[in-house]
Amino acid sequence: MLDISITIERAEVGARSHATAMRAALLAIAVQHVRVTLGKHFKKEAPETAPGGAYKFQTRNQHYLKRKEKARHKHAWASEADNPLVFTGALKRFVKNNAEITATQYQSRIRLHAPHILKPQQWKELSSVSDKEIEEYTALAVEVYQKTLKELGARKSRRKVS
Repeated sequence: MLDISITIERAEVGARSHATAMRAALLAIAVQHVRVTLGKHFKKEAPETAPGGAYKFQTRNQHYLKRKEKARHKHAWASEADNPLVFTGALKRFVKNNAEITATQYQSRIRLHAPHILKPQQWKELSSVSDKEIEEYTALAVEVYQKTLKELGARKSRRKVS
């Protein structure tokens, strides 16, 4: 679970304006996560996906790699044969195309539907977020929150946003 806490200072913000701005900020974070960050989880060149990197990936075992190498010669779906993070590509496609994003003023939620049952380690790898991405999400949330308040014409206040 990703937890971002931001303090916004200035005059007062009404409850409805705050709720609308928070929903917009949390929705923007979730959309950014699905469009950009989840795609990084399947790239072998990314430093985050290296074993022990920011996404906490484990080295794939020899049995998996042998099965994948064998399938590469028999099946067209084994196109990413040199990428140990992708076997058939089905999970990659499902994660990017079938994510359901919802947001309230308190949280945003991304529901991912997998084409097959995932092991706990796979869920952990898929849900990991690097520290750099948390900083980017925080900046995005502040930007969207302030932009939404300007659009609403609301007064700004000192309010803890989390």
